[in-house]
Amino acid sequence: DVINRYQTVLQQDGSVESLLVSAKLQEVLSMISDVNFLSEILSIFDELYQAIVENYPDLYFILEGRRKSLLRTVAKIYSLVENNRSLDDIRDIYAFRLILLDDSPEEQVDNCYLLMNKLIPFFIRKGFIPCEAAAPAGTKGFSKSDYPSIVVPERSLLNPSFSSSVKDYIISPKRKGYQSLHIAFRDPVSGRCFEIQIRTFSMHVHA
Repeated sequence: DVINRYQTVLQQDGSVESLLVSAKLQEVLSMISDVNFLSEILSIFDELYQAIVENYPDLYFILEGRRKSLLRTVAKIYSLVENNRSLDDIRDIYAFRLILLDDSPEEQVDNCYLLMNKLIPFFIRKGFIPCEAAAPAGTKGFSKSDYPSIVVPERSLLNPSFSSSVKDYIISPKRKGYQSLHIAFRDPVSGRCFEIQIRTFSMHVHA
């Protein structure tokens, strides 16, 4: 009811900015009410979980998911509109994280890349299309001396053919030390997207 009143206010305002926000918000509401889409994705993630367990029995990990809150979604929509960026950049309404438990941080950093290199073909075989990724943002000003415990590899182990689809914050941490691998996939039928993040437990705690 609150969202409906908010959309009414946006439409009554009539400015281009308000109408863009209203239209994108309606698209988001349609997506999160699509039970079939969410059920399909959850089913595929069950398969992914089993595949990792079977193929990497010594790899300990957590697979979790979340839906972006409407408040954060609205804030992101406004930010994109104000910066003249495409609203198509909102691809993380549904996001899933693979968190690797890291007794050896260096080894698990390598495993982050290993899993991403395996995960992308897995989802392509399921019919999803990797989205083109923007360059990692917020990395300017990172200093390793400020975060001596953070592991930054000498080079990325990402398959070069996947580099245009992955935001690699492991090789290029954000200024405050945030690290993760991000990729978004699009369902070619519905046009809807979801994001996957891969990180170590140490990276997760830092984030």
